[in-house]
Amino acid sequence: MKADIQQKLEQQLKKSIQQLPPFASDFIYQLRFRKKELRTQIEYAKDVGLFLRYMIEDNLTTAKTIRGVTPDDMKKLTYHEITYFISYLTKYTREYTNHRGTVIRKTLTNTDVGKSRKIATLHSFFAYLTHEKIVPTNIVEFIDIKATEDGYIRDRLTYDELNLLFETILNPDVSERQRAYHEKTRLRDYVLIKMLAYTGVRVSELVQLDIDEINLQNQSMVVLRKGNKKEKLQIPNSVIDDLAEYLDERRLMDTDESALFLSMQKKRIETRTVRQLLKKYQEIAGIKTNLTPHVFRRTFGTNHYNNQKDMYLTAQILGHSSADTTRKFYADPDEDRRNQSMQEFDYKATQKETPQNQESVTLTPEMLAQIKATTGLDLSALLQKASE
Repeated sequence: MKADIQQKLEQQLKKSIQQLPPFASDFIYQLRFRKKELRTQIEYAKDVGLFLRYMIEDNLTTAKTIRGVTPDDMKKLTYHEITYFISYLTKYTREYTNHRGTVIRKTLTNTDVGKSRKIATLHSFFAYLTHEKIVPTNIVEFIDIKATEDGYIRDRLTYDELNLLFETILNPDVSERQRAYHEKTRLRDYVLIKMLAYTGVRVSELVQLDIDEINLQNQSMVVLRKGNKKEKLQIPNSVIDDLAEYLDERRLMDTDESALFLSMQKKRIETRTVRQLLKKYQEIAGIKTNLTPHVFRRTFGTNHYNNQKDMYLTAQILGHSSADTTRKFYADPDEDRRNQSMQEFDYKATQKETPQNQESVTLTPEMLAQIKATTGLDLSALLQKASE
Protein backbone atom coordinates (compact mmCIF):
# COMPACT_ATOMS: atom_id res chain seq x y z
CA MET A 1 0.00 0.00 0.00
CA LYS A 2 1.26 3.47 -0.90
CA ALA A 3 2.44 5.50 2.10
CA ASP A 4 0.02 8.41 1.56
CA ILE A 5 -2.98 6.08 1.31
CA GLN A 6 -1.85 4.10 4.35
CA GLN A 7 -1.52 7.31 6.34
CA LYS A 8 -5.09 8.35 5.51
CA LEU A 9 -6.44 4.92 6.40
CA GLU A 10 -4.49 4.93 9.67
CA GLN A 11 -6.07 8.28 10.54
CA GLN A 12 -9.52 6.97 9.63
CA LEU A 13 -8.99 3.87 11.78
CA LYS A 14 -7.73 5.97 14.68
CA LYS A 15 -10.83 8.15 14.50
CA SER A 16 -13.10 5.09 14.55
CA ILE A 17 -11.24 3.47 17.44
CA GLN A 18 -11.38 6.62 19.54
CA GLN A 19 -15.17 6.34 19.61
CA LEU A 20 -15.06 2.80 21.03
CA PRO A 21 -14.73 1.73 24.68
CA PRO A 22 -11.31 0.29 25.67
CA PHE A 23 -12.33 -3.39 25.48
CA ALA A 24 -13.63 -2.87 21.94
CA SER A 25 -10.58 -0.83 20.93
CA ASP A 26 -8.34 -3.67 22.11
CA PHE A 27 -10.26 -6.04 19.86
CA ILE A 28 -9.61 -3.84 16.83
CA TYR A 29 -5.92 -3.42 17.71
CA GLN A 30 -5.35 -7.18 17.90
CA LEU A 31 -6.69 -7.60 14.37
CA ARG A 32 -3.40 -6.21 13.12
CA PHE A 33 -1.54 -9.13 14.66
CA ARG A 34 -3.91 -11.40 12.77
CA LYS A 35 -2.73 -9.77 9.52
CA LYS A 36 -6.07 -8.12 8.82
CA GLU A 37 -5.79 -5.33 6.26
CA LEU A 38 -6.36 -1.72 7.30
CA ARG A 39 -9.62 -1.44 5.40
CA THR A 40 -10.86 -4.61 7.10
CA GLN A 41 -9.95 -3.18 10.51
CA ILE A 42 -11.91 -0.02 9.69
CA GLU A 43 -14.97 -2.04 8.66
CA TYR A 44 -14.75 -4.12 11.86
CA ALA A 45 -14.56 -0.93 13.92
CA LYS A 46 -17.65 0.44 12.14
CA ASP A 47 -19.58 -2.81 12.69
CA VAL A 48 -18.69 -2.98 16.40
CA GLY A 49 -19.61 0.69 16.79
CA LEU A 50 -22.95 0.03 15.08
CA PHE A 51 -23.73 -2.82 17.48
CA LEU A 52 -22.84 -0.74 20.55
CA ARG A 53 -25.02 2.10 19.22
CA TYR A 54 -27.87 -0.40 18.83
CA MET A 55 -27.40 -1.32 22.52
CA ILE A 56 -27.85 2.35 23.46
CA GLU A 57 -30.93 2.83 21.27
CA ASP A 58 -32.52 -0.39 22.56
CA ASN A 59 -31.82 0.54 26.21
CA LEU A 60 -29.47 -2.39 26.74
CA THR A 61 -27.09 -0.01 28.52
CA THR A 62 -27.43 3.19 30.50
CA ALA A 63 -24.51 4.68 28.56
CA LYS A 64 -25.24 7.76 26.45
CA THR A 65 -22.25 7.32 24.15
CA ILE A 66 -20.64 4.33 22.46
CA ARG A 67 -17.48 4.85 24.45
CA GLY A 68 -19.51 4.66 27.65
CA VAL A 69 -20.63 1.02 27.10
CA THR A 70 -19.02 -1.19 29.77
CA PRO A 71 -17.96 -4.87 29.99
CA ASP A 72 -20.80 -5.37 32.49
CA ASP A 73 -23.25 -4.26 29.78
CA MET A 74 -21.80 -6.91 27.47
CA LYS A 75 -22.17 -9.62 30.12
CA LYS A 76 -25.92 -8.95 30.40
CA LEU A 77 -26.59 -9.52 26.71
CA THR A 78 -28.57 -12.58 25.68
CA TYR A 79 -29.01 -14.60 22.53
CA HIS A 80 -32.31 -12.81 21.89
CA GLU A 81 -30.72 -9.35 21.80
CA ILE A 82 -28.42 -10.54 19.00
CA THR A 83 -31.39 -11.80 16.98
CA TYR A 84 -33.15 -8.46 17.54
CA PHE A 85 -30.00 -6.73 16.25
CA ILE A 86 -30.35 -8.70 13.02
CA SER A 87 -33.87 -7.32 12.59
CA TYR A 88 -32.61 -3.84 13.47
CA LEU A 89 -30.13 -4.05 10.59
CA THR A 90 -32.95 -4.30 8.05
CA LYS A 91 -33.57 -0.55 8.28
CA TYR A 92 -32.17 2.05 10.65
CA THR A 93 -31.28 5.74 10.67
CA ARG A 94 -28.04 7.54 11.37
CA GLU A 95 -27.22 11.15 12.06
CA TYR A 96 -23.81 12.65 11.38
CA THR A 97 -22.29 16.07 10.88
CA ASN A 98 -20.52 16.73 7.60
CA HIS A 99 -17.40 18.86 7.14
CA ARG A 100 -19.55 21.98 6.80
CA GLY A 101 -21.20 21.39 10.17
CA THR A 102 -24.54 20.36 8.68
CA VAL A 103 -26.39 17.54 10.47
CA ILE A 104 -27.32 14.83 7.99
CA ARG A 105 -29.96 12.20 8.76
CA LYS A 106 -29.66 9.09 6.64
CA THR A 107 -31.70 5.88 6.42
CA LEU A 108 -29.64 2.74 5.90
CA THR A 109 -30.66 -0.80 4.95
CA ASN A 110 -28.99 -4.21 4.74
CA THR A 111 -29.69 -7.26 2.61
CA ASP A 112 -29.02 -10.73 4.02
CA VAL A 113 -25.51 -10.44 2.57
CA GLY A 114 -24.88 -7.22 4.49
CA LYS A 115 -26.34 -8.69 7.68
CA SER A 116 -24.19 -11.78 7.29
CA ARG A 117 -21.02 -9.70 7.10
CA LYS A 118 -21.90 -7.75 10.24
CA ILE A 119 -22.75 -10.93 12.14
CA ALA A 120 -19.38 -12.33 11.02
CA THR A 121 -17.77 -9.33 12.74
CA LEU A 122 -19.73 -10.08 15.91
CA HIS A 123 -18.57 -13.71 15.73
CA SER A 124 -14.99 -12.51 15.84
CA PHE A 125 -15.71 -9.82 18.45
CA PHE A 126 -17.48 -12.11 20.92
CA ALA A 127 -14.91 -14.87 20.41
CA TYR A 128 -12.31 -12.31 21.50
CA LEU A 129 -14.42 -11.16 24.48
CA THR A 130 -14.88 -14.78 25.57
CA HIS A 131 -11.18 -15.57 25.20
CA GLU A 132 -10.28 -12.50 27.28
CA LYS A 133 -12.93 -13.51 29.86
CA ILE A 134 -14.75 -10.20 29.42
CA VAL A 135 -17.97 -12.16 28.86
CA PRO A 136 -18.65 -15.66 30.24
CA THR A 137 -19.98 -17.24 27.04
CA ASN A 138 -20.02 -16.54 23.33
CA ILE A 139 -23.72 -15.89 22.71
CA VAL A 140 -23.12 -15.30 18.99
CA GLU A 141 -21.35 -18.59 18.34
CA PHE A 142 -24.35 -20.42 16.92
CA ILE A 143 -26.03 -17.45 15.24
CA ASP A 144 -25.59 -17.33 11.50
CA ILE A 145 -27.33 -15.98 8.43
CA LYS A 146 -27.39 -18.10 5.33
CA ALA A 147 -27.02 -15.30 2.86
CA THR A 148 -28.02 -16.41 -0.59
CA GLU A 149 -27.88 -14.06 -3.52
CA ASP A 150 -30.80 -15.66 -5.34
CA GLY A 151 -32.82 -12.93 -6.96
CA TYR A 152 -29.99 -10.45 -6.49
CA ILE A 153 -29.19 -8.69 -9.74
CA ARG A 154 -25.48 -8.35 -10.22
CA ASP A 155 -25.44 -5.19 -12.28
CA ARG A 156 -23.31 -5.08 -15.40
CA LEU A 157 -23.04 -2.47 -18.10
CA THR A 158 -23.99 -3.13 -21.69
CA TYR A 159 -21.79 -2.10 -24.59
CA ASP A 160 -24.23 0.71 -25.41
CA GLU A 161 -24.19 1.96 -21.82
CA LEU A 162 -20.40 2.04 -21.81
CA ASN A 163 -20.34 4.02 -25.05
CA LEU A 164 -22.95 6.42 -23.71
CA LEU A 165 -20.93 6.90 -20.54
CA PHE A 166 -17.68 7.64 -22.40
CA GLU A 167 -19.44 10.02 -24.78
CA THR A 168 -20.97 11.80 -21.78
CA ILE A 169 -17.57 12.24 -20.15
CA LEU A 170 -16.08 13.67 -23.33
CA ASN A 171 -19.10 15.81 -24.29
CA PRO A 172 -21.42 16.27 -21.32
CA ASP A 173 -24.73 18.07 -21.65
CA VAL A 174 -23.98 20.76 -19.06
CA SER A 175 -24.04 24.54 -18.80
CA GLU A 176 -21.17 26.69 -20.09
CA ARG A 177 -20.08 27.39 -16.54
CA GLN A 178 -20.02 23.70 -15.69
CA ARG A 179 -18.22 22.92 -18.95
CA ALA A 180 -15.38 25.32 -18.09
CA TYR A 181 -14.79 23.39 -14.87
CA HIS A 182 -15.28 20.03 -16.59
CA GLU A 183 -12.51 20.74 -19.10
CA LYS A 184 -10.01 20.70 -16.23
CA THR A 185 -10.80 17.07 -15.38
CA ARG A 186 -12.30 15.72 -18.61
CA LEU A 187 -9.30 13.70 -19.80
CA ARG A 188 -8.48 12.47 -16.31
CA ASP A 189 -12.03 11.25 -15.72
CA TYR A 190 -12.23 9.64 -19.15
CA VAL A 191 -8.98 7.69 -18.78
CA LEU A 192 -9.64 6.76 -15.15
CA ILE A 193 -13.08 5.32 -15.86
CA LYS A 194 -11.93 3.69 -19.09
CA MET A 195 -9.19 1.88 -17.17
CA LEU A 196 -11.77 0.60 -14.70
CA ALA A 197 -13.85 -0.71 -17.60
CA TYR A 198 -11.05 -2.21 -19.70
CA THR A 199 -8.68 -3.68 -17.10
CA GLY A 200 -11.00 -4.92 -14.34
CA VAL A 201 -8.73 -3.57 -11.59
CA ARG A 202 -10.20 -2.73 -8.21
CA VAL A 203 -10.69 0.98 -7.55
CA SER A 204 -8.24 0.72 -4.64
CA GLU A 205 -5.65 -0.66 -7.05
CA LEU A 206 -6.32 2.05 -9.61
CA VAL A 207 -5.93 5.01 -7.27
CA GLN A 208 -2.63 3.59 -5.99
CA LEU A 209 -1.03 3.65 -9.42
CA ASP A 210 2.00 5.94 -9.76
CA ILE A 211 3.28 7.46 -12.99
CA ASP A 212 6.45 5.36 -12.96
CA GLU A 213 4.36 2.19 -12.75
CA ILE A 214 3.03 2.78 -16.26
CA ASN A 215 5.20 1.47 -19.11
CA LEU A 216 3.81 2.63 -22.43
CA GLN A 217 6.54 0.91 -24.42
CA ASN A 218 5.69 -2.50 -22.99
CA GLN A 219 2.02 -1.53 -22.70
CA SER A 220 1.91 -2.63 -19.08
CA MET A 221 1.38 -1.38 -15.54
CA VAL A 222 2.35 -2.63 -12.10
CA VAL A 223 -0.73 -3.17 -9.92
CA LEU A 224 -0.56 -3.46 -6.14
CA ARG A 225 -2.97 -6.29 -5.35
CA LYS A 226 -4.46 -7.30 -2.02
CA GLY A 227 -1.83 -8.38 0.45
CA ASN A 228 0.63 -5.84 -1.04
CA LYS A 229 1.49 -8.20 -3.90
CA LYS A 230 2.77 -6.45 -7.00
CA GLU A 231 1.61 -7.80 -10.34
CA LYS A 232 2.38 -6.77 -13.89
CA LEU A 233 -0.76 -6.34 -15.98
CA GLN A 234 -1.03 -5.61 -19.68
CA ILE A 235 -2.90 -2.49 -20.78
CA PRO A 236 -5.43 -3.12 -23.60
CA ASN A 237 -4.94 -1.48 -26.99
CA SER A 238 -8.28 0.28 -26.49
CA VAL A 239 -6.83 2.28 -23.60
CA ILE A 240 -3.18 2.84 -24.44
CA ASP A 241 -3.52 5.89 -26.75
CA ASP A 242 -5.83 7.73 -24.35
CA LEU A 243 -3.54 6.89 -21.45
CA ALA A 244 -0.51 8.20 -23.38
CA GLU A 245 -2.34 11.48 -24.04
CA TYR A 246 -3.26 11.80 -20.37
CA LEU A 247 0.33 11.08 -19.27
CA ASP A 248 1.56 13.95 -21.43
CA GLU A 249 -0.91 16.23 -19.66
CA ARG A 250 -0.16 14.75 -16.23
CA ARG A 251 3.61 15.26 -16.50
CA LEU A 252 3.10 18.99 -17.12
CA MET A 253 1.38 19.44 -13.75
CA ASP A 254 3.36 21.43 -11.20
CA THR A 255 3.47 18.94 -8.34
CA ASP A 256 5.84 16.51 -6.64
CA GLU A 257 3.01 14.01 -6.19
CA SER A 258 3.84 10.66 -7.82
CA ALA A 259 0.24 9.45 -8.19
CA LEU A 260 -1.10 8.85 -11.70
CA PHE A 261 -4.51 10.32 -10.96
CA LEU A 262 -4.75 13.55 -8.97
CA SER A 263 -7.57 15.46 -7.32
CA MET A 264 -8.13 19.15 -7.99
CA GLN A 265 -5.91 19.79 -4.97
CA LYS A 266 -3.11 17.91 -6.76
CA LYS A 267 -3.18 15.08 -4.24
CA ARG A 268 -3.69 11.39 -4.96
CA ILE A 269 -7.33 10.92 -5.87
CA GLU A 270 -9.39 8.97 -3.30
CA THR A 271 -11.75 6.08 -3.92
CA ARG A 272 -14.57 8.21 -2.51
CA THR A 273 -13.93 10.83 -5.20
CA VAL A 274 -14.05 8.15 -7.90
CA ARG A 275 -17.43 6.97 -6.61
CA GLN A 276 -18.71 10.54 -6.66
CA LEU A 277 -17.53 10.96 -10.25
CA LEU A 278 -19.39 7.85 -11.31
CA LYS A 279 -22.60 9.06 -9.69
CA LYS A 280 -22.24 12.42 -11.41
CA TYR A 281 -21.78 10.93 -14.86
CA GLN A 282 -24.53 8.37 -14.30
CA GLU A 283 -26.96 11.22 -13.61
CA ILE A 284 -25.82 13.30 -16.59
CA ALA A 285 -25.95 10.33 -18.97
CA GLY A 286 -29.28 9.07 -17.63
CA ILE A 287 -27.92 5.55 -17.12
CA LYS A 288 -30.22 3.47 -14.93
CA THR A 289 -27.59 0.93 -13.87
CA ASN A 290 -26.11 1.97 -10.53
CA LEU A 291 -22.56 2.98 -11.39
CA THR A 292 -20.05 1.79 -8.80
CA PRO A 293 -16.40 0.84 -9.31
CA HIS A 294 -17.27 -2.82 -8.86
CA VAL A 295 -19.86 -2.71 -11.63
CA PHE A 296 -16.99 -2.06 -14.05
CA ARG A 297 -14.97 -4.92 -12.56
CA ARG A 298 -17.96 -7.24 -12.85
CA THR A 299 -18.67 -6.08 -16.40
CA PHE A 300 -15.05 -6.64 -17.41
CA GLY A 301 -14.83 -10.04 -15.69
CA THR A 302 -18.00 -11.36 -17.28
CA ASN A 303 -17.08 -10.17 -20.77
CA HIS A 304 -13.48 -11.41 -20.47
CA TYR A 305 -14.77 -14.85 -19.47
CA ASN A 306 -17.37 -14.93 -22.25
CA ASN A 307 -14.72 -13.93 -24.80
CA GLN A 308 -11.94 -16.24 -23.61
CA LYS A 309 -14.10 -19.04 -22.13
CA ASP A 310 -11.27 -19.71 -19.67
CA MET A 311 -12.24 -19.24 -16.03
CA TYR A 312 -8.68 -19.64 -14.73
CA LEU A 313 -7.34 -17.04 -17.15
CA THR A 314 -10.03 -14.56 -16.07
CA ALA A 315 -9.23 -15.33 -12.42
CA GLN A 316 -5.57 -14.48 -13.01
CA ILE A 317 -6.42 -11.23 -14.80
CA LEU A 318 -8.74 -10.17 -11.97
CA GLY A 319 -6.15 -11.05 -9.34
CA HIS A 320 -8.28 -13.69 -7.64
CA SER A 321 -6.49 -16.18 -5.42
CA SER A 322 -9.19 -18.73 -6.20
CA ALA A 323 -10.98 -19.42 -9.47
CA ASP A 324 -14.05 -20.26 -7.39
CA THR A 325 -14.52 -16.53 -6.69
CA THR A 326 -14.44 -15.90 -10.44
CA ARG A 327 -16.93 -18.68 -11.08
CA LYS A 328 -19.34 -17.42 -8.42
CA PHE A 329 -19.40 -13.73 -9.27
CA TYR A 330 -18.04 -13.23 -12.78
CA ALA A 331 -18.12 -16.37 -14.91
CA ASP A 332 -21.74 -16.07 -15.97
CA PRO A 333 -22.53 -16.97 -19.58
CA ASP A 334 -24.09 -13.99 -21.30
CA GLU A 335 -27.67 -14.11 -22.56
CA ASP A 336 -26.65 -14.74 -26.19
CA ARG A 337 -24.59 -17.78 -25.20
CA ARG A 338 -27.41 -19.13 -23.03
CA ASN A 339 -29.97 -18.65 -25.80
CA GLN A 340 -27.70 -20.16 -28.44
CA SER A 341 -26.95 -23.17 -26.25
CA MET A 342 -30.68 -23.90 -26.03
CA GLN A 343 -31.49 -23.19 -29.67
CA GLU A 344 -28.74 -25.49 -30.90
CA PHE A 345 -29.25 -28.24 -28.31
CA ASP A 346 -29.84 -31.68 -29.82
CA TYR A 347 -29.11 -35.11 -28.34
CA LYS A 348 -28.01 -36.17 -31.78
CA ALA A 349 -25.20 -33.62 -31.64
CA THR A 350 -23.81 -35.24 -28.49
CA GLN A 351 -23.37 -38.63 -30.14
CA LYS A 352 -20.14 -39.57 -31.84
CA GLU A 353 -20.71 -39.92 -35.54
CA THR A 354 -18.46 -41.47 -38.13
CA PRO A 355 -17.60 -38.89 -40.80
CA GLN A 356 -19.27 -39.77 -44.10
CA ASN A 357 -16.27 -38.87 -46.21
CA GLN A 358 -13.65 -40.57 -44.07
CA GLU A 359 -11.06 -42.27 -46.29
CA SER A 360 -9.75 -45.73 -45.37
CA VAL A 361 -6.02 -46.42 -45.30
CA THR A 362 -4.57 -49.82 -46.17
CA LEU A 363 -1.23 -50.81 -44.63
CA THR A 364 0.65 -53.63 -46.30
CA PRO A 365 2.89 -56.02 -44.28
CA GLU A 366 5.91 -54.29 -45.85
CA MET A 367 4.68 -50.87 -44.67
CA LEU A 368 4.07 -52.18 -41.13
CA ALA A 369 7.57 -53.68 -41.05
CA GLN A 370 9.09 -50.36 -42.21
CA ILE A 371 7.18 -48.40 -39.49
CA LYS A 372 8.41 -50.86 -36.85
CA ALA A 373 12.00 -50.58 -38.05
CA THR A 374 11.88 -46.78 -38.14
CA THR A 375 9.92 -45.99 -34.93
CA GLY A 376 9.98 -49.22 -32.95
CA LEU A 377 6.18 -49.18 -32.92
CA ASP A 378 4.59 -52.58 -33.67
CA LEU A 379 1.33 -51.46 -35.27
CA SER A 380 0.34 -54.99 -36.32
CA ALA A 381 0.41 -56.10 -32.68
CA LEU A 382 -1.60 -53.05 -31.58
CA LEU A 383 -4.20 -53.61 -34.30
CA GLN A 384 -4.49 -57.26 -33.39
CA LYS A 385 -5.00 -56.37 -29.72
CA ALA A 386 -7.61 -53.71 -30.57
CA SER A 387 -9.64 -56.22 -32.58
CA GLU A 388 -9.79 -58.79 -29.75
